[in-house]
Amino acid sequence: MVMIAFTGYHQDGGEKDTLHNIKSSGEFVINMVPLALKDAMNVSSAPASHEVNEMELAGLHTEDSVLVKPPRVREAPIHMECEFYQEIKLPCTLADSINTTIIGRVLGIHIRDEVLNDGLIDLDRIKPLARLGYQQYTAVDNVFVMTRPQD
Repeated sequence: MVMIAFTGYHQDGGEKDTLHNIKSSGEFVINMVPLALKDAMNVSSAPASHEVNEMELAGLHTEDSVLVKPPRVREAPIHMECEFYQEIKLPCTLADSINTTIIGRVLGIHIRDEVLNDGLIDLDRIKPLARLGYQQYTAVDNVFVMTRPQD
């Protein structure tokens, strides 16, 4: 299972395109964003009109998915094909805004061979991005193993 959070409406009115597309199609793809694609990801988040293809705007390319209709981002090292499971509308302190979370069930995962090491995902090769809040992001670049205690 995966979750995606959405706050606010589209500048032209209505839900943001990604939220609307997930709810109307019942399917979506999570594309892991490596540090190398940070600028393209940022461009794709521009408040463009509904008619603008943000993938093209960011210079990204698509490839067909296997289990869902929405395409995958070809440049992403890992893709999760998902089906819509649940929408959770959360309280929002912003006037005339929304705060909603989408939960999806992962149907299939695609992992590029070049990010694997002995059959495991090597996060040091990807340096995936994570949003911290405000305009701040981080890249996972300090991965360590910590064995958990056994009962």
